[in-house]
Amino acid sequence: MEKEKMKEKKQNNILELFKPYVPQAVTSRILEGQASLPSERSEATILFVDIKGFTELAGQLDPEKATEIINNIFAPIVGIIDKYGGSINKFLGDGLMAVFGTPFSHEDDPERAARASLEIMKSIEENGKTKIGSKTKSLKARIGINTGLCISGEIGSSIRKEFSVIGDTVNLASRLQANAATGKILIGEKTFHRIKDNFITSPPRKVKIKGKKDLVSVYTLKDEKKKISFLEQKKNSHSPFMGRQKELLVLKEALKKSYRSKGQLIEISGELGIGKSRLILELTKDSLAKEFNILSSHCSSWEESKPYAPLSEIFIKIFGINFDDDFNEIDKKIENKIKQIDSSLLFTSSYFSRLLSSRTKSLEEIMEQSKEVSNLLIRVMKKLLWSFSSQKPLLMIIEDLQWIDEASGEFLKQCSKEIKEYPILIICSVRESLRKEEPLAGSKRIKLLPLENAESDKLTRLLIKENNIYQLLKNRIISTANGNPLFVEEIVRGIKEKKISADKEGLTNYPEMFANFQIPDTVQSIARARIDLLPASLKEILYQASVLGRDIEIKLLQKITNLEDITLSEMIKKLQQYEFIEELERVPNSPQYFCFTHSIIQEIAYNSLLFKARKDLHEIIGSFIEEIYSSKIDAKIEELAYHFKNSDDQEKAVLYLNKAGDKAQSLYAFKNAINYYQDIIKILELRELEKEQLTQLSETYNKLAFSQSIVGGRKEAETNFTKALKYSRKTEDKDNESLILMSMGNLYGDTGQWDKAIEYFKNSLLISEEINNFKRKASILKGIGLACLFKGDTSTGYSYLKESINICKEIKASDVYAMALNNVGIYYDMLGRWKKAIEAYKESLSIAKKIKNIIVISNIMNNIGFAYSSLGESKQAIYYLKESVKIADKIGDIYNKGINYIHLGEEYLKKNEFTEVKYYIFHGEKIFDELDDKLGLADIYRLEAKLFKKLKRWKDSEIFFKKAIKIYLKFGDKINEGETHYELGDMLILKRDIDLAKKNLIKSQKILKNIGAKKHLIEIEEKLNNLKK
Repeated sequence: MEKEKMKEKKQNNILELFKPYVPQAVTSRILEGQASLPSERSEATILFVDIKGFTELAGQLDPEKATEIINNIFAPIVGIIDKYGGSINKFLGDGLMAVFGTPFSHEDDPERAARASLEIMKSIEENGKTKIGSKTKSLKARIGINTGLCISGEIGSSIRKEFSVIGDTVNLASRLQANAATGKILIGEKTFHRIKDNFITSPPRKVKIKGKKDLVSVYTLKDEKKKISFLEQKKNSHSPFMGRQKELLVLKEALKKSYRSKGQLIEISGELGIGKSRLILELTKDSLAKEFNILSSHCSSWEESKPYAPLSEIFIKIFGINFDDDFNEIDKKIENKIKQIDSSLLFTSSYFSRLLSSRTKSLEEIMEQSKEVSNLLIRVMKKLLWSFSSQKPLLMIIEDLQWIDEASGEFLKQCSKEIKEYPILIICSVRESLRKEEPLAGSKRIKLLPLENAESDKLTRLLIKENNIYQLLKNRIISTANGNPLFVEEIVRGIKEKKISADKEGLTNYPEMFANFQIPDTVQSIARARIDLLPASLKEILYQASVLGRDIEIKLLQKITNLEDITLSEMIKKLQQYEFIEELERVPNSPQYFCFTHSIIQEIAYNSLLFKARKDLHEIIGSFIEEIYSSKIDAKIEELAYHFKNSDDQEKAVLYLNKAGDKAQSLYAFKNAINYYQDIIKILELRELEKEQLTQLSETYNKLAFSQSIVGGRKEAETNFTKALKYSRKTEDKDNESLILMSMGNLYGDTGQWDKAIEYFKNSLLISEEINNFKRKASILKGIGLACLFKGDTSTGYSYLKESINICKEIKASDVYAMALNNVGIYYDMLGRWKKAIEAYKESLSIAKKIKNIIVISNIMNNIGFAYSSLGESKQAIYYLKESVKIADKIGDIYNKGINYIHLGEEYLKKNEFTEVKYYIFHGEKIFDELDDKLGLADIYRLEAKLFKKLKRWKDSEIFFKKAIKIYLKFGDKINEGETHYELGDMLILKRDIDLAKKNLIKSQKILKNIGAKKHLIEIEEKLNNLKK
């Protein structure tokens, strides 16, 4: 026995010694005592690699350095070939020849060679950079692959032999490599036919090959085809469809309606494992579904704070963006696709670029944007999807809605109001017990209930093939599973595993074996029991993978497990066989991902880890993400924030939470930003506060308060601005203090507290002057100017605006300049100096067009139209108002569209074109009703009152004027309140109700004088004088 062990150890030592030099088949043959390796005819796939440019490079280097470089390049290549079951036949100076299919064969050797060649190309790109002096030389490869009959065996004499492969197949592979362009992989026709279903290649081309009489068909190997998608995975691995025919009919009916451009939003709810995904899958098999573009995504628990997480996934698929695309490639793909979908939406490309390429804006830049921009991203996403669906109906699937982020949730809410006009079906699934929001308004709801016992029985029978086991356990399965299909499947998996184990041991007495088989009482218990049956090494990998989340990036898993490629690959295969994980769709050039077959597996594995172990793994994962994705770190910000937040590395948690919050703000996803900033504050306030932490707290409270002010949390914003101010003063951070004071000025301005707004603006102005921040100074002056205008101090307001404009001209601050000029237009508007207002507006418009600020362009068009209307130039007014409507339509800005409808109604009323007026009143009222905008409705009532006045329907006119006044009074809209009293007074004169007319004219005069609005004052004075006569 001891001798046998010694012999085995010696043989293993020999194998290890010869492994780098001789194919394993040769050493095995020698160890078996055979003198030779017989030659044989066999099919093989031959792969030649040539490192282009190495010979020239080697001539510039010391031979020792050249050898070191080529070894660094070859080392990973050898590992790749070995991983795919091939063997290095020979090294050829700056190249090599590898063989797949002999002496050991696999049924998919051509595919193995193809995969190896793609990885070799990537490896050489990573390891082929060499520094010579101050320059870096990047080596590239060219590869040839051919499949066919070969002779394999020994070549040489009794003194010196080698194992090799010869024949025309080998020669052609070598010629293909010689004909390949640098960085390309050329493959022969037989290889192509063997791999075409799973790989992307170029169309064939004919080339002249040395030694061949006829032209040879060759193909360029580009990439592996995408792995099966979520839906395709389910098609290949799903359980039988059972007991949901009624619900399926509802979905099919919704599909038909959507196809006829009557869009539908469906929400499928139910508990874990009840069959939501399976029902959706069954719908996608319907013949009509093949007429739809089908795009799917899912929400995950760790992405709850990541803005637009599932929507980004959808748009990445629409635009065809790959993970390793740089900013320029992303921009180009977005622009090209938008041109295909709807070229009029090209202006939206910058918004999608920001969404999908992680570019951020500073808080100050965001503050300068119009408040309406916060909704623009959602509007442009909707507009693009509507246009995309007009080319081919769209079926959009979003799974696990219980984990949807705030911004995506808002998108779905807005879609639900408009989807009925488009050929789109949106299906969302949600786990009922984890739901945080109310069901989506306007959605059709399908609640999945447990299967009936008969249906559970049928499912059990289909899953258990052995009748005797089925008869033995069916009643226990049905009673325990309680109609949950996943529960049934998990129980059956446990039974199968027990049977496999018994079969290996030769046990066949099933009644005895399963007599004491324990069926856990919950699906969680079953899943836990299945995990517990795993070998310790597999269980450990499953636990480690669970910290990565539902999706498992193999590159990261390898880092945290520290396992060799081949070992990890084997373990992954075993976990697939045990049905714990499955491979995910793979986008070209993106990392390889697997995912847990069900979220419950990931949850149980994650929760089984000790808190300390979890925190350590989160930190390790975060560090590896930083290392692996250093060049694409912005794309991983939310992931890093999640991992470091759950680790003990608080500094990095604060760093990445802050970046994630800033990114959310840049996407105007303010509710998501709030979550990130609140997490930072929780961490910082538990620490001992040094100057650095006080500065971080001040900046974070300011950003938090700004986001809260945008989403309507003004009281919370005021409290947090005050805290930000306190911390900034403790650290004597003047720049931050100035920014906070300006933010507070904006907050009070938004709520109509003009005196308070001016006070904070002026305090900010003093500091901005002290620290020479001229752009901020211009913004503050613009803010003070507008506050003064609305306060009624128009001359003071104008002087501040002029000062802002002078600074903008000097420092070329176009964004602030455009808004300041627009405010000057408002000033002239208030004075009734319409020509001057138009001049200011048009200058503002030209700047807005240069900086492509489409929201500002739309607003200014509206202002110009209104100014021309006041001048009595109806044709010009209608032109600008309609241009503004076109832009509002393009960007989905229904509010601005409604405002323009009111002004257009006014213009047509002057022309006595009452049909047009009624059209704009009807559609305008519909818009403001949908928006629940009371002031917009007041403007509509006022227009209706004027229409009735023209029609001499005095009673109706009075009713609608009073309805408008009541709303203006409630919301403190003084200028419109004053003007409407004037219009009511004028109508009452015509009605001959002189006393009431006087009261309204005097009221109007008083209000307009108080706010410094001179429009109508002359007319009011004249009318009052006439009434005295």
